Amino acid sequence: MPKKIFTQELEGTRRKGRLRKRWKEEAEWIKGQRISWLGNLQRMEEYRMPKKIFTEELEGTRRKGRLRKRWKEEAERDLPVLGVRRWRELVADREKWKDIVRQAKAHSGL
Repeated sequence: MPKKIFTQELEGTRRKGRLRKRWKEEAEWIKGQRISWLGNLQRMEEYRMPKKIFTEELEGTRRKGRLRKRWKEEAERDLPVLGVRRWRELVADREKWKDIVRQAKAHSGL
């Protein structure tokens, strides 16, 4: 195999590795932000529109086929992985919640 072709293939592999690492870091950051936003929503006053959307159930039926993942369900599914129980009570203490968010950002299994 000529040196030029081999070098291009090697550079492509390195580039893919860097991209995968970057995507993983960004996904971890997004999941941490999702848990942070979950805390913000829980602390909001009841009359605020984001809180209403978060807490109220939609009327009607869901489409046939594989159900799409809902934001609320995904965020609540991440908390037991971190070992968090009774998260609605923990949200009131901002310092504890900040620790949970930091833990979520550092956790690679979410």
